[in-house]
Amino acid sequence: MIRLAWRDIRKYWGRSLVAVLLFALPVTFFVSLFSVLSTSIYLDEHPENTLTYVQTDSPPGDGFSPVFRGYLKGTSGDLSTRLWVTALPESAANEDLSIPPAGTIDLPVNPARAIGVDIGDTVNVGGVPVTVHDLHYHRNAIANISDFSSLDSNWWLVEHQPPTTYLQLFSADPMPPSLGNIITHGLVTSVLFAPVWGIILILTAGLAAPIFTVAHARMRNTLELLSCTGARRSAIRLLFLAEGLMLAALGVFLGLLSSWAISEATIQYLLGCSVRWDYHAGALFSAPMILAAAVASQLPLLGGQRRTPPRWVAIPGPVLLLGGIALIFTTAQWLVLGVMLIVMGGALCGLTAVTLLGWCAPRLPLLEAMAARNAFRHFRRSSAAIGAIVLTTLATTGIGLWATIFMEPDGVLTEGVLAAPNIEVTTPDGYAATLDDLEADFGPRIDLYSAGPTDQQGYGGPWIDLGIGDVQLVTTPELLDRLNLPVEVRNQAKAKLAERTPVSARELGMERPGELLTPDMASGHLIYRGSLFPNSPSAWQLVELQRLSQRSGMELTAANHSAVTRAISGTTIAFCVVFVFAIVATILALTTFESRQDRQRLHDVGAGPRALRRYRISQLLMLALPGLAISALASLLMWWASLL
Repeated sequence: MIRLAWRDIRKYWGRSLVAVLLFALPVTFFVSLFSVLSTSIYLDEHPENTLTYVQTDSPPGDGFSPVFRGYLKGTSGDLSTRLWVTALPESAANEDLSIPPAGTIDLPVNPARAIGVDIGDTVNVGGVPVTVHDLHYHRNAIANISDFSSLDSNWWLVEHQPPTTYLQLFSADPMPPSLGNIITHGLVTSVLFAPVWGIILILTAGLAAPIFTVAHARMRNTLELLSCTGARRSAIRLLFLAEGLMLAALGVFLGLLSSWAISEATIQYLLGCSVRWDYHAGALFSAPMILAAAVASQLPLLGGQRRTPPRWVAIPGPVLLLGGIALIFTTAQWLVLGVMLIVMGGALCGLTAVTLLGWCAPRLPLLEAMAARNAFRHFRRSSAAIGAIVLTTLATTGIGLWATIFMEPDGVLTEGVLAAPNIEVTTPDGYAATLDDLEADFGPRIDLYSAGPTDQQGYGGPWIDLGIGDVQLVTTPELLDRLNLPVEVRNQAKAKLAERTPVSARELGMERPGELLTPDMASGHLIYRGSLFPNSPSAWQLVELQRLSQRSGMELTAANHSAVTRAISGTTIAFCVVFVFAIVATILALTTFESRQDRQRLHDVGAGPRALRRYRISQLLMLALPGLAISALASLLMWWASLL
């Protein structure tokens, strides 16, 4: 039976290839997405977090063999920054953690850019001159213990920072990927993750079922032939199961391979390093897909020879869809259940559409009526195809909707680009090269400062749209021209600043307390918070800004939130269109394989090429239009519910 299944796959290689692609698409999308996220999380953490260590405020005594770990001051010329340094012996090196040679140091990108140093430059770290051996995206600087063994517990400390700590190595187990942490962190976490598993199972089953109900509708004929030759039911079931598992395995393999290629290209483009491919995510999404294929392969063996669907099957889909939409916009506790209902309702709406096609068939022109009756007659195949289209469209367009909903509305800025350092510095001199490039593309900059940390510092100040949580903002009066302010308010504020009088945030129409000062009015220690450029970026420039953000040590983004919203929504919609088109094309391609017999009958009775072409197009439209119409209606309902 296994040989028969493989022979059948090769004989009908066209539909088998399309089925494999349909299996591969969701695996490619989800695994590449989680691999990119897993790599970002890993790079944001530090390799030493894979080690077990103890902390103490003083040296623990002889025989402990400690390595230093604490804050040191890094200087290059007149620029200085704070470094969190871990000094380790070379024996501590492993595949995740490399120790630089003596006399060198590995620096994080952010502080390196802040003091304007690159690979090969000399930097003074805690009074020890060392050469920059490499730059990495981790948070800590890695040094060789031989260069810092002479330091005692009196390391240079920044005010209000914790004292020096010591690190002892016990193990160097590699840190598992993020999804691995989720799965392996105990029974409670696994139970909490169960609803997500449910959504994954429903999504994969919803995409796997059409493969066999559409591509293998002919299997019912195979079933009859095998039954007539005396084949046992168990042997027939094994044949169907073997073919389903083979197609799923090929699709999953192709999806995993393409997900690695896509995620590797993405990380190389953004960061210039290799991706940490999340094999846990690969197993997480591949296992339900193969399981769903095994179940779906038995669909031709279920049910009788009913030629038309019962009328009641048109009800569950819309009911579940409306119920899910109502739940996701109530409270957060019902979000997961609402998403699951939307997924199930969208898949079952295929039966609703097929029932409506049977009702509309007598009212359509001849060829369109024949196509509608054909879809109604093969209701299992047609409803599965329409349900897959609805399922895919809802899953992808929902991402764009939620991205738009959760983006903040327009703030005090009207347009431009905002560049903010990722580390606290007093001057932008270290970022001179990056700022000069931004000025060439987006116009002259305005530097933004705050008058030192205050008790009110946090993410609640009036200048948070500028990336500043401090109460006082120190900059030039030209900033007022960039703010979304009435002309009268802007002129009054400029007049007060000209008189060396601070302008309160309430005078600018802001609810939270704060002050706007010019540099000649500020006193004390100024902290550089960022620079504002006047010209708004295009969609491609936003992509380039994101890439530059990873390597420049600064956070670069559009100053106006609506520009980011448009870019995210536009990119998501573009991806959704491509993804939905791929799913729709594969489903329709599978359907056309099965409709050749109908077209051959028309040809035998004298239908011309034009009529055959019209009939084929009608067959495709009978599946594509209901699926896209239901998806559009559900998306409109979700958008309307989000406004309530």
